[in-house]
Amino acid sequence: MPERVTGIGLDGSGGATMRVLTVDDVERAAAVAAACGGRVVVPPGDRPEWGPTCRTAHLRDPDGNLVELQSY
Repeated sequence: MPERVTGIGLDGSGGATMRVLTVDDVERAAAVAAACGGRVVVPPGDRPEWGPTCRTAHLRDPDGNLVELQSY
């Protein structure tokens, strides 16, 4: 099992499970999630190594679960 995803250690609260949500606008979704109690741990950014139009952000929800927001 990987120990890190895009520089995020998976050993924090929430265990090694990551929820992945596909969204139309990563920046907007990250802002909404943060306004609702999420904590941005990797801000929105391009991930060309994952796909030519891939953008992601990584957050922890209020319970500590790791969440990836992605768009292609």
